[in-house]
Parts: sequence; structure tokens; C-alpha cells
Amino acid sequence: MRTVSGVVLLAGVLMAACSAGEPANETTGPDASVEAPAGEVSAEIAAPAETASTDDPITALCVDMMPSYSAEVCACGTEAFRSSTEDADTYAEMASYYLNETDPALSLVERWDEVVDVVLADTPGSALQVSNALGKTHRAAINDCAG
Repeated sequence: MRTVSGVVLLAGVLMAACSAGEPANETTGPDASVEAPAGEVSAEIAAPAETASTDDPITALCVDMMPSYSAEVCACGTEAFRSSTEDADTYAEMASYYLNETDPALSLVERWDEVVDVVLADTPGSALQVSNALGKTHRAAINDCAG
């Protein structure tokens, strides 16, 4: 069984962009609970998921996990990421599995641990190291696009 701390590292790599430029707090990230006043919907939180229109699972993962970035920044990051690594198709498979096959009721860590266990099951060496390296490369590409 993989250590949770390693998965937390990957989740932290992916989520760090979510709070870029802002101090981290308990309302940052996909597991955060933010409630709008009765009868109101927070457009800032809801808009990225609603406006994201993409067939690329890497872009969709960015939009899902990093709601502070626009779909355009995520698409730019995906394009840059895909051109910078030979393992983009593996990461796309991981993203697709995360978005379509894992239970949203689980925590991000539990969902990503499942992704690593299933998608990278036949990876020689450390699947977690592969996952973390891809996540770091993806985040760097997104940050470059965000400016």
C-alpha cells in the first residue's frame, strides 16, 4: 500500500496552483466547503466548471482541481504540458480515470491514490514518483500560462 504522504504531495502539487498568490486556508481546494448566502450562487466558484468546454481530460482535470484558473489557462497549460513530455497520454488516462471513474464522495487523496493504483499498476519502479513528476510538469506548464 502506498503512503498517504506521497499522494498528498501530488495533491499538493496540483492544488498549490489553486491558491497561487493567496494564503492557503481551509477553503482552498476541491474538498473545501464554501456556502453562498441563501438564494445566491457564487459565480466565481461555479463558473469555471460550467464554462469549461474541453474534450481533453488533462484540461478538464485542471479546471476541476484548480478552479481559480480559467478554462483558457488550463487549455494553454495542457498544450504546453503535452509538448513537454512523452508521458502525456499516460497523464491523460490518469485524468480521465480521476474524472470519470472515481467516486466524488471520496477525498482527493483517496481518489488520486486509486488513480495511481489502477492506471499506473504496471509501471516499472515507483508509480507514485511517475505520478508526482507528471503533476509537477503539468503545474509548471499551467503556471507559465497563467503568467
